[in-house]
Amino acid sequence: DGLASFANLFGVSELAAEEVHNDPQRFPRWVEYSTMDAVLTYKLFVHLRSKLESEMWRTEVHRRSVHEKLHDPNTVKMLLGGKVVPDDTGYTMWDFYQFYLRDFAVCLADLEQEGIGVSREAVERIKAEAMADSKKGHEEFVDCMESISAPDGKILNPEIRHMNMGSSVQKRILLFGGDKPQASNFKIVRDAFKVMDKAGRQDVHSELLGFESKPKKQVLH
Repeated sequence: DGLASFANLFGVSELAAEEVHNDPQRFPRWVEYSTMDAVLTYKLFVHLRSKLESEMWRTEVHRRSVHEKLHDPNTVKMLLGGKVVPDDTGYTMWDFYQFYLRDFAVCLADLEQEGIGVSREAVERIKAEAMADSKKGHEEFVDCMESISAPDGKILNPEIRHMNMGSSVQKRILLFGGDKPQASNFKIVRDAFKVMDKAGRQDVHSELLGFESKPKKQVLH
């Protein structure tokens, strides 16, 4: 029971922790859970630390020189015993954690608590540019799909502008049809889009799709 999640024991509301902490009847259960959580967290820490301490940290940054190795009693002992001296740095992955990751974790915690200052003007500008790029890409895709017609001349995707472009299911049905697309269909559509890329996304070599392109309207002068 001590391994049960917080949500299963006390609920998922934002005030769940505060409510159980301030409830005299449930407070003992809260203390039990908190204590068990601390004990298990410490045991996990000890386990992970032992694994890191048993793994050598191999890096050119801290590679030991031959002179340093020969003055290491452990290295001399291994050489005299006829053993191969491992090409290590003398450090473990626990040292790597101590050197770099521990302070980095503190930095991340501070960033989460304090936040990062940003320029609102820059964010709004980037947002506007991203939305414009997204709209442009959407229109190019819709125009491409609207240009494809069946052998009888009918437009294959007359309702394409109402499609949800964020739906992977709808895109799969649009490009491959049905629920289980054939592998050959993937190659056909992939080749078609390669041709479209070379043409600057203006037209599709519709023979690759097995259809005829809808002729563009001619403007009479």
